[in-house]
Amino acid sequence: MESVQSLSYEFDDDFYMEIIFEWCVFYEEIINELCILYNEERIKYKNTKLTLETIEMFLTTTNQNQNDIINLCLNYPINSTIYCFLGTGYRFGKWFEKDEKKRILLLSKIC
Repeated sequence: MESVQSLSYEFDDDFYMEIIFEWCVFYEEIINELCILYNEERIKYKNTKLTLETIEMFLTTTNQNQNDIINLCLNYPINSTIYCFLGTGYRFGKWFEKDEKKRILLLSKIC
């Protein structure tokens, strides 16, 4: 019987680090586009509910898993727009249950 060590594979760490880096850059670009869209729509419509619908359409048309993107935004907020975007989601119950306390907590992080 072969030992566990003889069955292990050698992984090229540089190769996997490159894949992880490319994945991070890709999602950072998507989140940056999301932030730009959020700001543009807020200026144009001044209606936060319409803004969320536009963002949902953007995520759908770019074939992004909305849950993945929202979770990335929650776990790695890269700028203050993300806090506004997530706070708006909590305000209207979009992607989350309505929660005024979480909304206020997110918006307070901007200050």
